Order: sequence, then structure tokens, then C-alpha cells
Amino acid sequence: MADYFFSYQKRKKEFGKHCNFEDFESKLLGSVDTVDAIRNEYIIKNPNNVVLDNIPEMSEHTVNTERVVTVNKGMKHLEGGWPKEIDPSENQDTNKWRKRLDKDPGFGAAVKFLGQVNERSILQNNTIDIFEEYFLGQTVDHSTENLSTKTLMLFKDQTEEKRAVSKISWHPDGPNKLAVAYSILRFQQMPDRMPVQSYIWDVNNPNSPDRELLPQSPLCTVVYNHKNPDTLVGGCYNGLIAFWDLRRPGSNPYETSVIEKSHHDPVYDIFWLHSKTGFECVSASTDGRLLWWDTRRLGEPTDTLLLTDGIPNPNSKNQEKVLGGTSLEYNPEAGPTKYLVGTEQGVVLSVNKKPKKAIEINQRFGGEVGKHHGPIYSIQRNPANMKYFLTIGDWTARIWMEDLKTPIMTTKYHASYLTDGCWSPTRPGVFFVTRMDGWLDVWDYFYRQNEVAFSHKVGDAALSSISVQAGPGQGVGGKLVAVGDAEGTVTLLELCDSLHIPQSNEKISIAQMFDRETKRERNLEQAKKAQEAKRKEREKDGAGNRGESDGRLEETLRKVEEEFFSEINENGGPSQESRPDEEEASEPAASS
Repeated sequence: MADYFFSYQKRKKEFGKHCNFEDFESKLLGSVDTVDAIRNEYIIKNPNNVVLDNIPEMSEHTVNTERVVTVNKGMKHLEGGWPKEIDPSENQDTNKWRKRLDKDPGFGAAVKFLGQVNERSILQNNTIDIFEEYFLGQTVDHSTENLSTKTLMLFKDQTEEKRAVSKISWHPDGPNKLAVAYSILRFQQMPDRMPVQSYIWDVNNPNSPDRELLPQSPLCTVVYNHKNPDTLVGGCYNGLIAFWDLRRPGSNPYETSVIEKSHHDPVYDIFWLHSKTGFECVSASTDGRLLWWDTRRLGEPTDTLLLTDGIPNPNSKNQEKVLGGTSLEYNPEAGPTKYLVGTEQGVVLSVNKKPKKAIEINQRFGGEVGKHHGPIYSIQRNPANMKYFLTIGDWTARIWMEDLKTPIMTTKYHASYLTDGCWSPTRPGVFFVTRMDGWLDVWDYFYRQNEVAFSHKVGDAALSSISVQAGPGQGVGGKLVAVGDAEGTVTLLELCDSLHIPQSNEKISIAQMFDRETKRERNLEQAKKAQEAKRKEREKDGAGNRGESDGRLEETLRKVEEEFFSEINENGGPSQESRPDEEEASEPAASS
């Protein structure tokens, strides 16, 4: 808790007049008489220096209140108020008691008195509608407001070991709870006795976690089930998939996958699928595999896909290079069979999983031009335009279109490395990126595309993850942002209205901007193909005409040589037949 202090200040001119020192005779202000009873308890000290001052002594005091730890407790009242001799579980006894009360004359008088009180309150409510929306339907322009964010609370890791927040998942029903996964993903930085617990936090109680999750290995990712919020699934550092049923007591997972059938590397991302049962999920890992699971039977995955670059290597029996998956995106609105996978090589893969057909990789984005210079830490489709998606990697954020292999828009290179990012669920032109220097950048493409719209210093530690609350609860979708850092602290931020309330015609404007950039990129791609075709045609024509040009060159050299020797003969010089040595000497000159 911060220390509170108050500084008393006074101007020099308010001290009064200057002191006027002058000499005057000494005066006796006071004396202490000698007490003979206690004289023997003292000794004479020689020399003895005594300083006397008549200035009042002042001191500075600081007060810090003790931290008050609050604990939330609840009570569920089912049925009560019955006399001791009445058993509420016996309907016969309760019915007799109710009939007895109905015949009591005091019961009617009490009901009549309470009816008058309630009638007065009802009349007041009918007179003034306190819930009336006076400006319903009118849109407020927030574009002129100053952008700002407000820190609401902090959720700190309960362990002494400093662990990074690797993933944050909001509860689907509203901004009341969030699940946080803690792990250390830096190479060879994990201690021997690494804490494995992750937590579920209650927004109303930041002092202690609402529930603890104890997997076999630290969680790298965790996500709530959108169809059944009482269940969640997490991916572990050792490649296991853990499933929790929050309705059951205990912190251990309800079911865990078998290590032989699981991933061989950390599970970096996982998504619940849009299925009838609501128990299916898909996971991605840097071992180069995409695994589909049924959480009711985690003995083995239901389907498997190997992530490759699609280029056969003749040195390794035409085998394709395996790409490690670092991020995953699945949105049923874009298609229940479509998946996007970000890799640690900076390439994006588009996967299609149709029922009763083999899983295939449709397209590879950035394979030739436009890929990230490092791993892709986040990938997400635009909530208003599903054909466009955002990727976060190296020092830039890039926007892609499904039909193009190159990005249509790229941000400038940030001053620090980017670690995570996501779209705003309410504003289609706003997205957030977290940086390694502790800053949170907000890009607003509806306002401008070349500069960051707003930057907020979250802390000194490197930021590692971000999640924007997108649930329907309490109408605050897109307003609350949870940001995790490398020291295990989750900061809950509240955005201003202009950053989460959509502007008028914003959706149409952003769609038109994306279409314009798509057409521009297609035109550039066609121009590049045309230049490549012309270059190949010129090379082909040059190879065919090279023989004819050599013949014409030899004929020209022969004519020049004949003219040269004819001029020499006309001037009386030696003939060509009599001086073969000069002929040989003159050939280089004529040739040159």
C-alpha cells in the first residue's frame, strides 16, 4: 500500500520581520535548586558542555495503515422462519401452520398494513421511471475525446518463483472471472522445483485466487469452454492436455492425456471447437503437429496433422520441412472447418478439416515474401471481417487476407519486441499489441494507419499476454483488458469510451479500407507477374538471336579487314601475300 504524506509549505515573506539582534543584560529565566538527598548519586564531570536552546522541537512522523484482507463468504437461504416444532420437510405440518395463520386476525391486519406501504412505493415507481433511457438510439461521437486507460486492480502470482503469465482466458458469461496460466517458456530458465499451479481469479476479490489448478506440468495455455463454462482445458509444458470440470471439488484435472500420445513439445495454443457435444478441442505445439481431441476420451487424439512448408527437399528423400506451431486461430463464423496456424518460422498455414476427408493445408502465407522475422505469437481474425486476420511477431503487426499470400497492411517497426496482441471485440479498426519494454500500444486504423493511437505504460516488467473481455455480461464487452507480464502480475485495465464504443460507419469504413488495400496488393502482384513474364521472354529471345548476331559480327569484321588491307595496297605498301607476319599483326588492330 502506498505511503501517504502531507507537506506543510510556507513562503519566506510570511515568516514576519527579520530578526534584530542586540546586546542586553542577562536575565535569570529559571533555576533548579540542589537536592541533597540525591547528590551522592552524581559525579562531577569536568569539562562539561551543555547546549541550551529555546526553540521548540519539531519531528516528522509517518503512518501507514495495515493491509486489510477481505474474504468473501456467502449464505444460501433455502427455507426458514418456521417455529421449532414445525418440520419444514413435512408438507402436512407446514400446510397446517399456513391455515392456522390464515385464520389468525392479526395476519390480515399485517397484510393490510404492508399492502399500503407497497402501494405507495408502486405509485412512486409509476410516477417516475428511474430506468428510462432519455437518449435511446442516439449515437455519441467519442472521436474528440482524449484517449486514456485506468488501472482497476492487480492479480499477483501467489508463488515466490517469478513466472510469466503465458495465457489469460475470460469467463464466457461475463467479466467476473478469468483463468490465468503461469509458466516459464524461456530456454533453460525453468528451475528444478518449478511451481505448477495456475489460478482462476475473481474480479471482485484480487487478494486471493478463487480456485487453484494443479496440472502435472506448468500450463502454457488455458481456455474456458464457450458452450459449458464449468469446464476448461489447458496445454502443459510437457505436451499433455489437461481437462477440468469446475463442478467437481479439488484442484487436480478431471482427466489428462497419455504422454505417449500427446505432444512432444510445449502446447502453445488450444481452442474449443464448435461441435454438437461441446467436448472437442484442437491443440498446436512446436513439435510440428496439430492434434484434435475429445475431452471425454483423452487416451489418444482423434485426428493428427503434420505442419510442413510444402517444399520437397531432394537431399532428404523429398520430405517437406516441419514447421513448429506457436499460435492458433479458430472461429466458426469464418467456417467450422477452417483453421489458421502461426509458426515459429514466421509463416501462416491455412488448414481445412472437412468431415470424412483427409486434413489438408490449403495455403501458406508469407512463404516467399512478407513473413515475420521470428515466431508468430498471436493470430486472430477480424471480428467484423472474417476474411482478414492479424498476426503479431518480431517488431511488427501484419494484416492478411485469405486469398493473398502477402500481407495487405503492416505496422511500422516498434522500438521493442512484440509479444502478443489481439483485436478489439467491439471496434473492427482497433487492435492491441504488448511490448517487451512494458508498454501497451493501441492501434486505431479508423483514426490513422501510420502511427500508434495510444500507448500506456503498464509496468517495468516485459509484457507477455493480453486478453480483452468479449462476453455479453453487463454490457461492458471490449471495455476491460487483462494484461500479463513476465513476473506473474495480471493488470486489469479499463478503456475509455472512445476505445471500445464503435463509431458511426466504422464497420463500413474499415471494410472499404481492407478492400482497397486488397485490390492494391493484387495489382502489385499482377504487375510483378507481368514483369517476370517479360523478363523470361527477353531471356528466351536473347538466346535465339545470339547465333545470328555472332554471324553478323564476323561478317562485319571481315569487311573491315578487307578495306584496311586494300587501303594499304593502294598506298604502295606490302601486299597481303608477301607479308604474312604483318597480316597476323594487323588482325588484332582491325578486330579492335
